[in-house]
Amino acid sequence: MKKRFLYGSMMAAILVAGCEMDPAETAPQEGARETAQASGKALKDNDLDGTRPSSADTQKSASEADATAKASATATTSENGVSSSASESSADGARAVAEKSDLYDFEYSYPAEAGKIPTLRSKLDDELDQEREALKSDALEARSDAKGRGFPYNAYSVNVNWEAVSDLPGWLSLSKLEWTYSGGAHGNSVFGSMLWDKNKDRMVAPVTLFESPMALTDAVREPFCEALNQQRAEKRGTPIVTDSEDIFTECIDPVESSALVPVSSNGRTFDRLTFLIPPYAAGPYAEGSYEVTLPVTQAVFDAVNPDYSAAFSKRR
Repeated sequence: MKKRFLYGSMMAAILVAGCEMDPAETAPQEGARETAQASGKALKDNDLDGTRPSSADTQKSASEADATAKASATATTSENGVSSSASESSADGARAVAEKSDLYDFEYSYPAEAGKIPTLRSKLDDELDQEREALKSDALEARSDAKGRGFPYNAYSVNVNWEAVSDLPGWLSLSKLEWTYSGGAHGNSVFGSMLWDKNKDRMVAPVTLFESPMALTDAVREPFCEALNQQRAEKRGTPIVTDSEDIFTECIDPVESSALVPVSSNGRTFDRLTFLIPPYAAGPYAEGSYEVTLPVTQAVFDAVNPDYSAAFSKRR
């Protein structure tokens, strides 16, 4: 049976997935899901310590089109004999869709800051449709397969939540949490990120703002590994011994193993970098996700692609 592409749409600049665990494992789904959601919320809250200009000031024309809030809810019985409920709400450009049935559970949302940019809104709406159709297809196939084998079927789930992290005059930085469940002992979470260049009306992968992935890795590796091990020690209640045989004491590549999210505390330029790390990447599933935020130092600034140097400033 074909498997759904866990990483979702390639719109996300960096996506890092956890792995399916043995069905015998009994770690609860919701605990890890809440941990990942808390990580995303903390990232968003971190941006509030600076002066973040409202996107309403820079996207007035798009905002006017979305000024009227709308909400609707329907219950249908339908396709392929599946009873389902669905709801959708939108306000000031934000959109949230939720559908639940005995076949699948689907949720997708994006913030007003993204919805007020027409081209970006269109891309996110396309991703919503693609995610939903892929989920339906895989869920129908899985249910049919389970029935043929005489096994119970557990409804598949996909929950995608985009959050605005930093809304600058020329840039919008977004983080993404995607939660998926495909019948195992628990679901998996994956982080993603996206930058929107408002001046050129296009998506930019965060890592492309730097000379190369390796240049960025070299610039942040030492403080990143130190911060990661501090968090590991707090979660495990014991100091991290880096020369042990435990793979979860080794440092990870900050660029390859996490979603990179440029962050601003001054409302004008990016002066921090956050690395969102999913379960399994830096520790066992029970530890949940990790989040490391580092200032833009001289070393980081030196690794920035000259074409984007104006978008950054060193953290004071």
